[in-house]
Amino acid sequence: MRSICLFPATIGLCAASLLAAENPSAGPALRAQLGAASAEQDKPAVLEISRRLSLATPGDAQLLQSVVTGFLAEKDPKRAQASLDAASKSATPPAPGAIAELQGDLALASDHPEEALAAWKRAVTTRGALSYPGTLLDRIAGLGPSHGMWPAAVDALRQRLAAGVKGADLARTKASLGLALLQTGAMEPAVKEMVEAGKADASVDLVKANLPRFEAIQRQLPGIVTVLNKARSAPTDLVAQLDAGRFLSALGANAAALAAAEAAHKLDPRSRGAQTLRAHSLRKLGRSDEADALKVAVIVNEQRYLDRLLPVLESTDATLRNGPDGAALARRAANLLAASQPLLALEDALEALKLDPKSGGGALIAGQASSQLGRRADAVRYGKLAAENAPRDAEAWNFSAQLQRRRTDYAGAVASFSQALTLDAKDIDSLRGREACLRTLGRDAEAERDRELAERLSAPKPAAPAKKT
Repeated sequence: MRSICLFPATIGLCAASLLAAENPSAGPALRAQLGAASAEQDKPAVLEISRRLSLATPGDAQLLQSVVTGFLAEKDPKRAQASLDAASKSATPPAPGAIAELQGDLALASDHPEEALAAWKRAVTTRGALSYPGTLLDRIAGLGPSHGMWPAAVDALRQRLAAGVKGADLARTKASLGLALLQTGAMEPAVKEMVEAGKADASVDLVKANLPRFEAIQRQLPGIVTVLNKARSAPTDLVAQLDAGRFLSALGANAAALAAAEAAHKLDPRSRGAQTLRAHSLRKLGRSDEADALKVAVIVNEQRYLDRLLPVLESTDATLRNGPDGAALARRAANLLAASQPLLALEDALEALKLDPKSGGGALIAGQASSQLGRRADAVRYGKLAAENAPRDAEAWNFSAQLQRRRTDYAGAVASFSQALTLDAKDIDSLRGREACLRTLGRDAEAERDRELAERLSAPKPAAPAKKT
């Protein structure tokens, strides 16, 4: 069956193309038409004529490449695949290397990076590829940052170096290899390659941007290697995996940190430390949708989180592995809220309340987390419960007062702030809050006393006199 012309404005061209598909001798006429369409910058006509010309001369690999590339640019991988299939199955197909290279290009455009890798590997070692081997290896290396295929990137970059590169290219390739090795967790080889890149040409942008960081890593290598070796030698040690992930994340080895966090998650699917580290690493790798699915918000103060909060989460996770524990859940909820993780904090706080409906800490964190999430009715309910469950907790009364103030219940807020100050007379937040409510109620004299006391409490203490020597 004959093809149907897709571009009515070029019916004459399509008629000539149909002839070319059946008669290869029509190729010269089509090339003339292709030149005219190109001169007029008629992209649809150029693509259609090129396709027809490729059918007439299937062995022309460069023409086939322009057709495949054109259809991919038009977001039409099906027609790109059809053109490639037609050429490869013809009596006079392009060279195997060209076919393999284009198969890789099409696979990557169709979001099949593993197939692209396999095809480009074939193209590197097969005759007739459209690109130089070095160019193909660079494409394979690009699968590291684009699709997380770091081992493949490492292999490709090592092949590039083995083929012989010099000067700036040598420095750039070694720096790329150092970065790829870093993401696999191979710290010592990564540092070695980056340092050698600096010796080759420290002025190359990629080297200049990364060499100081790798030199800092080099100074910490003994400690880093100890932590990583422990994780490798003890794959069932959850804490060892999380410690390795924490170190790797701090060093920017996000792919390796994610692998460590995934290993920890398999060991304990309920580990909040593993969950937050997984999400943090996913965000660093540009995979925010996956991080959102884990209910983990963006971690703002990264260094504090890695150095202080993760070890705390590890400790409460360990307690909870021994069985349900409402107090431990409430503590973990508080730590998660301190790390700006209200969704996870709310989950733990509610679980603590299920185990112990009288948990003041669980109710307080549930209220505070609900407030941060904009769930006002829940915040009020849990805030009231917190004050009832923990009547001797100044923070619970302060939180309840803040909620009352937001609802313009200023008299109720004054009473709650006063209860908080009965328990902690030096609570500046409660003093400031009560002062604002008192002024709104017109009770200026009382408000002024709170203001003066708050200023005295917040004033810097005078420095101690220097000791005489």
